[in-house]
Amino acid sequence: MLSESYIFIIIKDNISPLIMIPDYFVQHKGTRIAVYDHGEESAPVLFFLHGNSLGAFSFEKQFQYLESKHYRCIALDLPGHGNSGKAPPSM
Repeated sequence: MLSESYIFIIIKDNISPLIMIPDYFVQHKGTRIAVYDHGEESAPVLFFLHGNSLGAFSFEKQFQYLESKHYRCIALDLPGHGNSGKAPPSM
């Protein structure tokens, strides 16, 4: 069982690890969801949602670029991806 304070590491191009540390977690229907919130709180918000078999880590380059252009970037790891927990089995 993973603890509350783990991180998700991806080896990118076999050069250096990409480490995405969630800024905070929210609970949704019993599942812990990792949220990544970068940029100034008052900046215009861009929300990122990844596809199947991906995670918020896939937006790293976009976050870096858009933050430099004064946008606030928010992404989450869907249940079962990245640092989010698995969704409970449906009944």
